[in-house]
Amino acid sequence: MSATRVAAVVILLVGCRDPSRPEPDRLGARLSVWVPDQSAVLAHERVSPSYAWHVVARDSASWRYLWEQAFDGWQPIPPRPSVEFDSNMVIMAVAAETDEVRLDSLVTHELGTRVFITKCWQLRPFGDPFQEPPGWAEFVRTPRMTLAATYTTVLQGCW
Repeated sequence: MSATRVAAVVILLVGCRDPSRPEPDRLGARLSVWVPDQSAVLAHERVSPSYAWHVVARDSASWRYLWEQAFDGWQPIPPRPSVEFDSNMVIMAVAAETDEVRLDSLVTHELGTRVFITKCWQLRPFGDPFQEPPGWAEFVRTPRMTLAATYTTVLQGCW
């Protein structure tokens, strides 16, 4: 069978899926969904790192280190919110440069947790090409996860 026929069969099979029957999640059945309210957002600030990353703090020491690294170069460093780590943890989501970032939800499945993060893509301002602007970070207190986390980032345009 030629490569063209194979490609046509693959496109036909993928294109003919019933959208009302989504594929099962590789993390198993959905058990719960948690959506943060305003009290869960500990901070939403411009921070020193100018690259995108997601970090979890599960204890006071890692929370202190994470906060100090995020606000490196600030004088003074803002006061760090207190967190009860027996039942909570902190997820920090950072968007590179001028993008906005928001932690939308945690979806717990049988085999892990999926963390949904939305990044708001914006047009880059003109300026010094050698001076990277700081990124946005959101620090969210979440229920403590015991299973492995998978991060899913959704990009949206905001003009």
